[in-house]
Amino acid sequence: MGDQGAEVCRPRVAGESSGGPSPIPGRARDGPCRPNRGEVGTVSSVREEVEQKVIETVAEVLNKERNAITSDSRFKEDLDADSLNIVELLMRIEVDFKVEIPDEHAEKILSVAHLVEYILVRHEKHKS
Repeated sequence: MGDQGAEVCRPRVAGESSGGPSPIPGRARDGPCRPNRGEVGTVSSVREEVEQKVIETVAEVLNKERNAITSDSRFKEDLDADSLNIVELLMRIEVDFKVEIPDEHAEKILSVAHLVEYILVRHEKHKS
């Protein structure tokens, strides 16, 4: 088994340096990553599934071509979403992913990557 493919990151341990503050409230940046081949059930495969579903939803709600949206896409700057579009998108995400996004968190979710991370963190907390 080689060490090639997608990365699987573990949560940062207290006292460990981070890559800077996370855009998601209550979440430290992930610590060092180790390569993983992306087998079913790994963090990378779950992240990829969530990301693909989020991208599909963003494309649908914002009426954009799916291939024009990446994880780095910012809602306002790159996808020309206005406040109403973002509210509609987040409401749809809440239903589709069974998560609650309070207003104080919603205003900090600025990109597809932020939204994916938020969903993953919320699902982690529900498991605990």
